[in-house]
Amino acid sequence: GIEAYGDAGGVVRRDLFDDEQSRFLSDAALLERLATEKLAALAGAVRDEGWAWVEVRLSVDSQALRQFVPCAHATREPTAAEQEELDALARRSAELYQQAQALEDAPEWSPDEAELIDLEERDIEARRKAIHESLTTWALEARAHAGVIVTISREGDVEVFRGLVREADRKALTAATRLTS
Repeated sequence: GIEAYGDAGGVVRRDLFDDEQSRFLSDAALLERLATEKLAALAGAVRDEGWAWVEVRLSVDSQALRQFVPCAHATREPTAAEQEELDALARRSAELYQQAQALEDAPEWSPDEAELIDLEERDIEARRKAIHESLTTWALEARAHAGVIVTISREGDVEVFRGLVREADRKALTAATRLTS
C-alpha cells in the first residue's frame, strides 16, 4: 500500500486542487521492488504445495500465458463447510441483488449505499472464486513437472495461476502420465 511505499522512502505527491485527492508515486522502481517482495513472500506458501517451479511476475497477459499448457487436474466436491459457505454467499448475493433493485426503484438514493452494495458483491465474488479454486487438485506427478505464476491482477489483487507446463517439460509430463496410467 501507499503507507509501505512511504515508509520505504518513496515520495507521494498530491494535487492540492484535485477533489479526488489524487496521489502520484514518483519512484516506480521502489514500487516494483516492494510489489515483487510481497509477491515473493506469498509465493513461498505456493512453493510448499510441491510444484516444480514458482515464478513471480508483476504482470501477466494472455500472450504470456500462451507459453504454457495447462496440466490435467481434477475438481473435488466441496466439503460440507465449503458448501455451506457457498450457499451462504449465494443467499447474501441474492439479498444484495434485491437491495440494489430497491435502490434503483427508489426516488432518491445515496451513491454511498450503491458503493457499499458493490463492494460487498466484489468481496462475495472473490470468496467464491477462492473456494472454487481450492476445489481444483493436481496429481503429484503433474506437480513435479508443472508450475505456478504468482502475479497481480488488473484490479490489484494477487492472482495465482497453478498447473502450468512449460514446453520443455511437456514431454516429461506426458511420459510420467503414461507410466502411472
